[in-house]
Amino acid sequence: MSSCGNINTDVLIQSDELTSITINGIQSIDGFLNVLNSSSLTSISAPDLEWISQDFKLQNLRLLANISFPRLETAAEGVYWEFLPAFVHLSLDAFSRAGDVRIKNNSDLKFVNLTSLVYGLNLEMENNHADAQILLGGLTSSSSLLVGGAASVDISKLATTDGNFNITRNNFQEFAAPLLTQIGGDFIVVDNDQLIHLNLPLLETIGGSSVVGDCVVANNPALPSLTLSSLTYVDGNTTIAGNFSR
Repeated sequence: MSSCGNINTDVLIQSDELTSITINGIQSIDGFLNVLNSSSLTSISAPDLEWISQDFKLQNLRLLANISFPRLETAAEGVYWEFLPAFVHLSLDAFSRAGDVRIKNNSDLKFVNLTSLVYGLNLEMENNHADAQILLGGLTSSSSLLVGGAASVDISKLATTDGNFNITRNNFQEFAAPLLTQIGGDFIVVDNDQLIHLNLPLLETIGGSSVVGDCVVANNPALPSLTLSSLTYVDGNTTIAGNFSR
């Protein structure tokens, strides 16, 4: 595809004949960009694309290994990249705002670099490679966050989530959210077999928004202790279970 300027309609690409896609000269798409069920596709790029007004889906693309969107800043309704078994490395260097961000079920995906992302609605990163590194170091707020099946995660600037905060079935030994003060929904840390250090020194409140927020820390067998020294309010139930030595 080659043009200039803007596309003022939805873009749906679905073909078993295509092996590569290059979208040249397009800076914005006023609609969605969905690439689905294209069994031969190995690469897709859009060197000039900055804005997608709706969602950006890459789904069920079994050979897709190369994805390049170096100037993409916004996908207003969300990014949904799922079932991309050949995809190993994700980096969106300019990507700063999104609706939902769902990067799931990509069995070889080892590296997710979204360090420019400042705000997202519902973020879900789970069921990728067991060694996946999730870099969200620029994220300051979100509606909710789910991280599952990862080897490391950086959310060092995250201050608030309006909804649930869920860290489940991960492979890391350390988890820290050093600036997190408020979780509007549930706080769940469960089934992290290797977790030794859990650090949330500024967390003050759980729940209290539009939904009741429970606090659940359980089934983390290597976790020797739990300290939530700033926590003063939990809106719902609290379940703390483990073999704590202190």
